[in-house]
Amino acid sequence: MLKKIKTHTLINSAANNFITPYFSYVTARLSNSYIVVGYVQGLGLFNSMLQLLTGNLVDRKNNRINLILISSLLIAISCIALYYIFDPIILALIFTAIIALQGIYGGAYNALLGEISQKNNRGRFLSNFVVISEIGAIVAMLATIPLTYVTNSFRIAFIIGGILFIASSLVLLGTPEIKVKREVLKPTSLKSLRDFYFVNFTYGIFWGFAWPLFTITQVKILNMKPYEYVIAQVIGAISILAFQPLAGKMVDKDRRMSMFLGKFGLIVFPIGFYFSTSPIHIYLINALTGLISALVNVAYTAYYMI
Repeated sequence: MLKKIKTHTLINSAANNFITPYFSYVTARLSNSYIVVGYVQGLGLFNSMLQLLTGNLVDRKNNRINLILISSLLIAISCIALYYIFDPIILALIFTAIIALQGIYGGAYNALLGEISQKNNRGRFLSNFVVISEIGAIVAMLATIPLTYVTNSFRIAFIIGGILFIASSLVLLGTPEIKVKREVLKPTSLKSLRDFYFVNFTYGIFWGFAWPLFTITQVKILNMKPYEYVIAQVIGAISILAFQPLAGKMVDKDRRMSMFLGKFGLIVFPIGFYFSTSPIHIYLINALTGLISALVNVAYTAYYMI
């Protein structure tokens, strides 16, 4: 079963990185409205909301594998539809559907990883899956560079991503569900969880102001071409991959400090983008922030799986 999940993770990550990293870029290129760009950048809200609803559904119905399969297939259909759409508003609506479906997928997938992992080495266990995911991401993005260089567009990448989402679903066909006993949180655990949610909610508000500006800087100010934008993503993914094993060990040693360092380190991005005047500066920022991103990838997930 573990081998199937790892294979699915690799293919699904490749599929995801043929499409998702470029939603904001495509929107910024086609639309003159910063409101639309900001909306697309803020779609993570739908992802989070659907993960919350999916978590409740998974707890009651114990249907992780089915939700992963169904959401992946629906994402595939949506991705293929992107090839034929040029209107930025309709694109934004399809992006919304994809991000919402990824929220359903993420809730089921994280629940599955939580059930098959062990508490005492969860940081390293999750880091292994992040490494697999980053390998899939790097392969997809490396393939996207020549595609975007030749076509100056991401549309072929959307088709490839849709096909790979279908393939990732087929890998999990026949995988049995894991039956688990539902536990009720203690009052002290509930208080800690509420505090955790509040801190993340506050962080999300302030980070939301900065996030759309990253894409606007790259597309509207630095005028990065599609292939240059992809190169920046590849550099970031390679940097994360290099630091992920270290991040896993740090999380297992001290989850709270890892969470703090990961979030505090994010200040590098807005400051770095403010002073950037060429794509080279974006490449440098992505190369130097691998550990920060690696910690964010694992520390929070490991913390709320305790």
